Amino acid sequence: MVSKGRMAIDPLEYNAWEQTEGSNGTVKGTNGKGRRWGASLLGVVLCGALALCQNSVAVAQSGDGICYVALGDSISSGYGLEEEAQRFTQQVAYENGYTLISLAQNGETSQTLLQRLQDPEAMEGVAQADVLTMTIGGNDLMHALYVYLVDRYQASNPDASPTVDEMQEALMGGDMTMLTFALGEIQGFSASEQEQEALKQYSDNLTQVLTTIQMANPEACLVLINQYNPYSYLLREFSKYPPLARAAQDVEQAFGSGVTALNETIARVGEQKGCSVVDVYTAFEDAQENPCNVAVSAFAKVNLDFHPNAYGHRLIAQAVAAATSQQLQSMDGQVQSVSGETSNITQSPQKQEYRPWAVLLCGAGVVALGTIAWGRSTHNRKC
Repeated sequence: MVSKGRMAIDPLEYNAWEQTEGSNGTVKGTNGKGRRWGASLLGVVLCGALALCQNSVAVAQSGDGICYVALGDSISSGYGLEEEAQRFTQQVAYENGYTLISLAQNGETSQTLLQRLQDPEAMEGVAQADVLTMTIGGNDLMHALYVYLVDRYQASNPDASPTVDEMQEALMGGDMTMLTFALGEIQGFSASEQEQEALKQYSDNLTQVLTTIQMANPEACLVLINQYNPYSYLLREFSKYPPLARAAQDVEQAFGSGVTALNETIARVGEQKGCSVVDVYTAFEDAQENPCNVAVSAFAKVNLDFHPNAYGHRLIAQAVAAATSQQLQSMDGQVQSVSGETSNITQSPQKQEYRPWAVLLCGAGVVALGTIAWGRSTHNRKC
């Protein structure tokens, strides 16, 4: 958030003369009260005019730090983290001295985000951002998967009619009947009508979201975060349980295909709109330990929570800091030193304010100076 201030200006002193006509018709200078009052008043006017004229420069040169606005879903809001752990947005803000405004919401989709950007309060935060990150798309993809599974389940069980929410709760809760069914159907999701329609709608929504943000704040450093495959590490965990290894491979491949298609959409739209894209997908694929909450516990009980754990949020924070640094440098080119593991974070371009009335006042001050100079010149000639 850029704080607006004024540059300090030394007071200017002028030997202004008030001219009066003497009894003999000559013009003489008076060094009395009127002259001092006129000099003081003119000094105030000129100092004010100069200060106001330079105010637009001061706006660009002063600031208490960078305003960082986080938009998106439960990844940005930190769902699933232990209470004492910091989500990636907090880590980025703390380590780089940013002021964080979090507008992330659990369950956010590209459609609900587009709707929320119609809220004046949300747009007020967006408008003042110097850095803005966004995690969006994972819920779009998951919702399409649940719709696909509901449709397939109803086709196989005409008398059953689970809702999308019920399907989600059953799978996330470890319902073995639904899990077994889903494992048998999930391979068909990548070629399904539900996924294709969801990706098309997501592309349209994301384009509108970015357009709305850039219209409100064209100077912001806008960074998109792509989607990781939450179940790629699951294969290593399931290798301890051979009967489940095949099922884990099917889940990983299905999600890998869907995430790849989603990330291709993010990359394409991001390039069209001139946004940086953080490659969290690769960071999670190369992770040295499990970056997500998904796990297999005792008695082969499966936790399918796809949210990042503390280690995963650390990986995201590192990737975001690197991408933000690169974009800010390309936008501004002035490097500042920061604390933490990431360096070379730069100040984003500051917003200047131009005040026409200040320019007019400057002009009035210049005219006043000219009048004084002309008056003194006339006085000297007559003397």
